[in-house]
Amino acid sequence: MKSIYLALFALMLAFNGSLTAKLRISEKTVEPAVTTLDQTPTVQPQTEDQNTSSTFGLASTPKKLEFFKMNQGIICFSDLGVNSEGIMIGVGLDNILYEYSFAEDVFVSMEVEYEVSSMWRVDINYDGIIYVITRCGDTYYLDCERRWVKLPGCAIDIGSGRSGEIFKIGCEKPEVCQAYTILAKPSSSLVFKLICTCNCKCCDRRCKAFIKKYHFITCEIAEKRICHWIKLPNDIKDSLGFPVEFTRIDAKFTGFPIVTDGLGRVYEFFGGDENKFKLIYTTPSVFSAINDIASDNDGNDFFSTNFASYIITSDISETRIVDTNLLFKGASDISVGPYGMITFIGNTDNFMYTNSKLGFN
Repeated sequence: MKSIYLALFALMLAFNGSLTAKLRISEKTVEPAVTTLDQTPTVQPQTEDQNTSSTFGLASTPKKLEFFKMNQGIICFSDLGVNSEGIMIGVGLDNILYEYSFAEDVFVSMEVEYEVSSMWRVDINYDGIIYVITRCGDTYYLDCERRWVKLPGCAIDIGSGRSGEIFKIGCEKPEVCQAYTILAKPSSSLVFKLICTCNCKCCDRRCKAFIKKYHFITCEIAEKRICHWIKLPNDIKDSLGFPVEFTRIDAKFTGFPIVTDGLGRVYEFFGGDENKFKLIYTTPSVFSAINDIASDNDGNDFFSTNFASYIITSDISETRIVDTNLLFKGASDISVGPYGMITFIGNTDNFMYTNSKLGFN
């Protein structure tokens, strides 16, 4: 009989411990995972309403931002550029160069010396100098007196840095100028840096104000500015032993370029004793073709696909940027200015979107 009482007493203790554990679990507060630009995304089970990185099959918490359609979606663009001071320009599909006015929320066509045909790529340096590439690969910059100056060589894409660096991906110039398609993206293994010398006294920050003052006069004379390209080493090889070819380029705050092969890999050039490109990110899916890449003032790297845009958080992980206005999903082009000023061109409508507050600059 004594053994029966001892068994019943042990059973009651076990039941009471189990009940206490269940009560503690039910009272536990579950904090939602939050991802910021400076944090690694928290991985959690994916739910139907979470809408996370489904393109890659991952479940990292998305970065939710509020984007605005610029200029009421009146103008369609082929490329855009935002410099480190927030000045925003774009090349329209109408072959016109535009500057964005935050105060009026409109794009203003820029007065230039003459028209450059078939403009395709564009970027703007920190000092206001604008660089464009045509669909045939010709490269020009707009000097402070609004005159086009042609640079030597050929290019596929061009990127400007936060301290005046200019890089391009070189190309073999086609005999006939033709529009490139998503299925036939041009690529090249050749990356160059622009070196310019000048005998004038005010070459540094020479065009800082000319974007906002259309009749600004500078002491720099374009004829005295001599430029040439120097090739950067590229020893990255593909599976067949050939140099890896790149499709898009931008410049990091380090003063060196960041590039993508368009197939889901991002490379960064490291100077100093290394002086070479290194793989810094690979998408988890072979179907995630990268349309464009960008880097901001704080060293954050971004890329866009046909399905979404992302912030790179490690060599194999990323945080998806979610538009709370639900205006777009994928982006053909991306550029990032100061204060997290992320700007896209939607890949389905070719309109430009930004998350900056109107009139902030």
